[in-house]
Amino acid sequence: MSDSLGSVVDNPLTVRPLRLELTDVAALMAVERDSLQDSHYTPEQALALLRRPGRWVHLACDGDDVVGFCFSFATRDAQWPRLEIDMLGVVPSHRRRGLATRLIAAALADGRGRGIPRARGVVARDNVGSRKAFLAAGMVVGGQVELLVYDLLGAEPQSYLPKGWTCVAEPTEPDPATLHAILYDDGGTVRAQARWLQVQTLSYSGIWIEDLSASDPQSSALLSRAVVERAKREGLDETGILWPQGRDESARLAWLRQGYERIGAYDLLEAAP
Repeated sequence: MSDSLGSVVDNPLTVRPLRLELTDVAALMAVERDSLQDSHYTPEQALALLRRPGRWVHLACDGDDVVGFCFSFATRDAQWPRLEIDMLGVVPSHRRRGLATRLIAAALADGRGRGIPRARGVVARDNVGSRKAFLAAGMVVGGQVELLVYDLLGAEPQSYLPKGWTCVAEPTEPDPATLHAILYDDGGTVRAQARWLQVQTLSYSGIWIEDLSASDPQSSALLSRAVVERAKREGLDETGILWPQGRDESARLAWLRQGYERIGAYDLLEAAP
């Protein structure tokens, strides 16, 4: 291959979809270990996970060597399918060469080809390199959030609701992994509601809370506890919420008193049709 000046370019950097075979997945997990160190899965476990519908990986390669990856999966926002750009890693020797941007762009294009034109990524505010990569791939900052997470650590389910209160969580159409949860008081009045997204990624299994609304901080905190208790029964790793910056501080503190921990400040990167 020659450039415009006639010089030869060997082993061009390429981006391609992951092949669902153990050799490719082992290379993926080696890059994850060298770049992020967020996953505890063996290659065999990762392959079983990636064979499930709605999960995709794109690989960056230097010749035959895998040097970067982007893991994405399908969810929904309140109305539309959405692609979550969940994990992005490039080995240190190949950073600052545009591979992260190319990986994100490939995931976005693949999502559009599958009928998923909307996408979201969550990037730590101090991760300047990743933020630049998302912006260069055409995504825009849609807001600023705090990440609150409850680490289950094998905890046992406990009673938590006041006498006579109930919490109902029903699957929504067309995605049964998305639940509409409603908290009722002892008089049958709705006190809080939210969407719960149950996900399993290359680093954890858990439930995420979105579109939360509540009449008061206590009810908000009780709904947060409801999702924790459900996740315990499901044997999941964690629950969490992306708390919009500046949102009801008293409710946020109530969540922290329930055992959620503040992980840090993040930007929401979004792509829309």
